[in-house]
Amino acid sequence: MRVARTVGAVLFTVVLALGPALDSTDSRSEVGDPSPHICDIYFVPLGPITFPSPRELTIYYRQKLGLTIQILSSVPIDPVVLDRVRRQVVGEELIALMKRNYPHLAKDSSVLLIGLTKSDMYIRGKDWRFAFAIRQEGRYVVASTYRMDPVNFGEFPDARLLATRLRKVITKQLGLYLYGLPQREVRTSVLFGPILSLGDLDGVSEDFDAEDLAQMAGRSRRCRI
Repeated sequence: MRVARTVGAVLFTVVLALGPALDSTDSRSEVGDPSPHICDIYFVPLGPITFPSPRELTIYYRQKLGLTIQILSSVPIDPVVLDRVRRQVVGEELIALMKRNYPHLAKDSSVLLIGLTKSDMYIRGKDWRFAFAIRQEGRYVVASTYRMDPVNFGEFPDARLLATRLRKVITKQLGLYLYGLPQREVRTSVLFGPILSLGDLDGVSEDFDAEDLAQMAGRSRRCRI
């Protein structure tokens, strides 16, 4: 993994820590955690999100998977979520931040909350350098675009690449939590894992493969989203 350097006005810089970088946590969902109870999905901007915009994502998932995803008001980044030594936000704290700001939704077991942040994120409970995403409890996800953005590696902006990377991460979380599919070992599926680098993320498909789709078709759901 290359070490990113700060380019322009970015909030966090890369720090070195032990261990690999993975795309999420919550071991239950690595082997499939069916969630037939999920009835509503919400995007929660955590801090300013300009691109890819939550609205663009809702349009994509409506067209791609037939899902209706609602957008909640942006939640400012609380200082409590920051690790000032590492200069990163803490994934577990971001999930807690969502819960505090939307307690009525946090109490509703039929709701899936997907937080979006452009800040550099790590997971306190792991020894990873960073995380593209964290997931917990079958219905909380936060995805970070910081390491997905070429600009943060001193490269030219690439809006299409950034959007594709984020969609891959979000679609994987939907596959695990909404459809209860298992993580896969083949790159023809967006459920491939573990994701250890940007190279892994770029090398995996953006879509569910035929095997994934067959499993999705065979699963009954209580709610139609």
